Amino acid sequence: MHGNRPRARRVGSLLGKTSLKGVGTDEVLLTEALSGKKNAEIETIKKAYRAKYFVPLQEDLKGDLSGKTEKLFLMAIEGQRQEDWIQPDPNMVTRDVDLLHMATEARLGTDEIQVFTVFTRSNEAHLRAVAYAYQQAHRKSLAEVIKKEFSGHQEDALLYILEGAIDKPRRDAELLEEAMKGFGTKDVLLMSRIVRIHWDQYHLEAVKKAYYNLYHRDLIVRVKGETSGNYEKMLVTLLGGV
Repeated sequence: MHGNRPRARRVGSLLGKTSLKGVGTDEVLLTEALSGKKNAEIETIKKAYRAKYFVPLQEDLKGDLSGKTEKLFLMAIEGQRQEDWIQPDPNMVTRDVDLLHMATEARLGTDEIQVFTVFTRSNEAHLRAVAYAYQQAHRKSLAEVIKKEFSGHQEDALLYILEGAIDKPRRDAELLEEAMKGFGTKDVLLMSRIVRIHWDQYHLEAVKKAYYNLYHRDLIVRVKGETSGNYEKMLVTLLGGV
């Protein structure tokens, strides 16, 4: 029965392909599947997951993750994110800049939960305004603070959210290159990332433009050079090529 399948395999199936590294769930794919999503998108994912596996997604995340990383992902799927139509309120931006500073640089030890709260409950416009205001107030980028105060999957997830708010096409272009560079293409990541961006044609074109500006290469040509056969044809088609 599906409900009795191991939690990690169920979560892996949610992400489109196995997300297991050894016996644990690959938080990289979890980050990209669940972080920075609109409330309606999160609700759809949770409903689809329960319909397929007869258990709440929250339950399986608790079984696969632990500690503060578990808390970050659970907060990401609470559905408490500001709706996109809400414009940044200067007073709330100042408040969150102060909260983030007090939770990180202004204290001994990091208040991770406070940082998670700001990041998972802010829409992109608000978080972008917070990042700008933080730079102005403290002469240090918010990304620098995250890199200093966090590590591992928590750092990766927070940077994914932050970079998506600041410049999503650039972030996704960099992620595509990261999946292809070095020795051997990371096929699962490459496929997952291309599938995710192709649904929004406007965003897809913005990513292709950002990729060219960053690496001075056409994205489709780059993908063709890293793949072959039907796999290549599928990815190129998703990118709008022939």
